Amino acid sequence: MNIVYDDDNSIAEFKIYEYLGTVLKTAIYNNGDGEAILYCAGISSLIPQYQKMLTPYSYNGQWQNNNVQYNPGKFFIEVFPVLDEKHRFLLIKAIVERANFYGLDEDKLSNHLAVLGYSLDASNDSRSKYTIFQTRKGAAERSKDVVLLEKKIQSDFPSLYYIYDEALSTFGNAEYKSCIDNCRTLYEKITQALTGDGSDKAALTLSQELVTDDTGARITSKEKIFKYWLDKKKGANRYRYFTTLYSVMSGLGTHGEEEPSKADAVLILRALEDVLVWILKI
Repeated sequence: MNIVYDDDNSIAEFKIYEYLGTVLKTAIYNNGDGEAILYCAGISSLIPQYQKMLTPYSYNGQWQNNNVQYNPGKFFIEVFPVLDEKHRFLLIKAIVERANFYGLDEDKLSNHLAVLGYSLDASNDSRSKYTIFQTRKGAAERSKDVVLLEKKIQSDFPSLYYIYDEALSTFGNAEYKSCIDNCRTLYEKITQALTGDGSDKAALTLSQELVTDDTGARITSKEKIFKYWLDKKKGANRYRYFTTLYSVMSGLGTHGEEEPSKADAVLILRALEDVLVWILKI
């Protein structure tokens, strides 16, 4: 038997899309609701192809029956990945603004949306409980960088991609310590693979910074570099950022001194992605 295995990225994405497909189902109450969502998302051209998947009932005269072809989850899994950024946003927005939140885990939805670059926010429209926004200005550009980062990790460090997948999955499941632990492990292993050194020395090599004292002698130890900065308020800017991020990941991880919040995990996950984009020259 020849089996072609899905990569970790496909599995992680499928889990998010599968969950959002269940949210779409709560947004469809009657026949025609699914079509209205597609109109609001600017993809009404898909109605002829997917109308049956988004129509919950069929009728035999006056008798209402469940439509056996009704499958909004399948629709979402097929359509969402092939949309451009603009229409992905519009589709999610149309779904969230119509969803029935009774019985939905709002934190789980918020976490999955955050992975996709959206924030769940209270709606100003009395007809909707929530709406969504881009996480921040420039999110579309950042999203492109993250896609390239994923491809870079898969191509250059294939044995490490599962760690990145775990960071995203545990964040989506509100396991914030585990998310941060995975971030730290990914940072350690990639920087070690690039330099052959431990995290502090690797950070100095990768920062491409030269720090010298007043005599012109090079400073390479973490303690002396930070003392130099405290005294002079200059130098080793990238190195200090990399090592401080690593320290924060250690302090908020499983054996750290604090219980991290969702905001902490978002901070670490995004910071790590940005650092890896810089280090890997993406």
